[in-house]
Amino acid sequence: MGNFLMRCKMNHSNNHFLFIISLFFLILISKNLWAGTKDFYEFKWLDPDKKVYVLQDKLYENKGRFYFNLGYGSQGLSDFQDTNLLHANIGYNFAEEWGAELFYSSYSNKNNNSFEAVQNGSVKVLPFILKIKSSYGLLATYSPFYAKLNTYNLISYIDWSFALGYASMQTADNYQDFLSNNTQNRFVDVSKSAIVGKTQIRFFLSEYFIFNIDFFNYWMKARQPGNAGTEKYIRFNDWIFSLGLSF
Repeated sequence: MGNFLMRCKMNHSNNHFLFIISLFFLILISKNLWAGTKDFYEFKWLDPDKKVYVLQDKLYENKGRFYFNLGYGSQGLSDFQDTNLLHANIGYNFAEEWGAELFYSSYSNKNNNSFEAVQNGSVKVLPFILKIKSSYGLLATYSPFYAKLNTYNLISYIDWSFALGYASMQTADNYQDFLSNNTQNRFVDVSKSAIVGKTQIRFFLSEYFIFNIDFFNYWMKARQPGNAGTEKYIRFNDWIFSLGLSF
């Protein structure tokens, strides 16, 4: 029977492909990427004490502005669950490149076709499932790049930012029923903490409205069947698309 026990494994290939495409897109427009307004270039033909600052007429500035976003996304933590999420965040930029952000995500998990396949096969087995129910946390944000993307008669203003912080996670797993192959499939709630890293592409639709593409990475300790039930760090991610206000 041990040969039939299914173990959850993380499948990040699709998410990694999307992430690579996003980075490739940014590289293509890299000739239009500029550093922050306080950065400068040094020219050899100028006096040594002269500095030329990079000022590219940034239309939508970040410093001193609040923002609020609402979004929808997906997660690929378990092969046996289809997971979607609702996301909200609020933040403040205390400098042009630096800010802080609070976020909250609520997850919806349901059994997918892979789960039904192992349940309805000739030998009924119960797979191990770890799922996220909610998460909230605090991030420090850094926005070193902005760009003007010219497409025909439309000019799009873009920020590319990074963030790092901490999250509290509400999780659930069926570890005990998995060990005993109990098909009741009961879940036990467990609170966890996680390290969070995020990258975001922000499109300014106007002075006040923004569209965001977020890629969240979580590093969290959780028990795994292949590790004799002891906890180890696992990584999983969220893709989120959101609309927001900046004021």
